[in-house]
Amino acid sequence: MRTFYTQSNIGTAKYVVNFHDGIKKNLDGSTFFDIRLFKNKKKMAQFIKSLRNAGYTEKGTGYHETESHGTDCKHPPERLFSWYAFDGTLCVCCCVCGSALKGGAE
Repeated sequence: MRTFYTQSNIGTAKYVVNFHDGIKKNLDGSTFFDIRLFKNKKKMAQFIKSLRNAGYTEKGTGYHETESHGTDCKHPPERLFSWYAFDGTLCVCCCVCGSALKGGAE
């Protein structure tokens, strides 16, 4: 299934579109998402329109969403990415399903 989701303010990128063509897989068998970076909303909207015309459907907002995108992900420890926010909050994200998992202070 062709899907995509958007993110904003990731590193130095203002807008990010992650998209999966329904075919590509990582070496561990998980879905591989291509990524496109944008500096303005107008170009991002044009790209999203082209994705929709190609049969892609939006599946959520990635980082900002706490659901597992309709999958029964077990959040394997080897596929979790963690970092500390500016305020010292521990943030954890599952690389399999894209869920932002809640974290506490250090």
